[in-house]
Amino acid sequence: MFNNVLASAIGVFGGSGYNFITNTIIGDNIRENDDVLMIDGNGDVFILPITNSTMAQSNYNSGDIDDNGVLFLVHSNGTQMYQIDVNPNSSTYLQQIGVTSITAPPMADWAFNPIDNQLYTLTRTAQLYRFNPATGARTDLGNVGTAGTTSAGWGAIYFDEQGFMYAAQNPSPGRIVRIDISDPNLGINNYSAENFTQTNSATGQNDGARCRFATILIDWGDAPISYGTLLANDGSRDILLQGMRHILGCYYLIAKRMGKPHYLLTVMIVTVLDRMMKMGIFKLILIQF
Repeated sequence: MFNNVLASAIGVFGGSGYNFITNTIIGDNIRENDDVLMIDGNGDVFILPITNSTMAQSNYNSGDIDDNGVLFLVHSNGTQMYQIDVNPNSSTYLQQIGVTSITAPPMADWAFNPIDNQLYTLTRTAQLYRFNPATGARTDLGNVGTAGTTSAGWGAIYFDEQGFMYAAQNPSPGRIVRIDISDPNLGINNYSAENFTQTNSATGQNDGARCRFATILIDWGDAPISYGTLLANDGSRDILLQGMRHILGCYYLIAKRMGKPHYLLTVMIVTVLDRMMKMGIFKLILIQF
């Protein structure tokens, strides 16, 4: 995590996306109309001027990057979708290569679904929309339920490789909801949001950007539904970090505890793990919060 990587008077990230071609995050610079910002894995930030830019304002709050290295930018209630080439292998690198008419709802971010390569957004009133990046056509996918409502927008939206969409709210408590869009053809009012986790904080300036082809590893409680292990029941779950591996019967796990553990299930797990560790066949590293 890098903080204060650039003086705010010079540049602030707006709508951003992860560019897997360069392994960087690139986004709109809300301080200037004609450039974008790029941050690399070392936390170094670069200001990249855009050629042929016709962007009429500085702050485009929704952005993501497609498989070809094109950054798609739009603003809440906007009517123009801008395409910026951020692929250094392209002959039109750092040029605005297109503007498409669009009818954007009140929105704070959008992201590409790796299943169908379409852009998705969630409004604060829980309306889910899909956009065709080639034409700008908007499809109303209906309301995703009470969990999808928030008072001040879903400022960070991103996907995992299975087609699950994640949306983080700006106001406290900073809930993150998850919507299963692994099947993009279910039609209107057939998608629902579930509370996934929360940050216990509020933010006024955020955006979502991650590699949509990367797995979010989650270890769910292996117990009957009656033990309250489902996400819908806010069941106990672990987010698995790098370093997890199987080695001939030894299971090394680095995890972050998320959600509220079920008391009986926790007792069962701790009892089993204690016996396995005493037998020398299980080693556990658990970071709990």
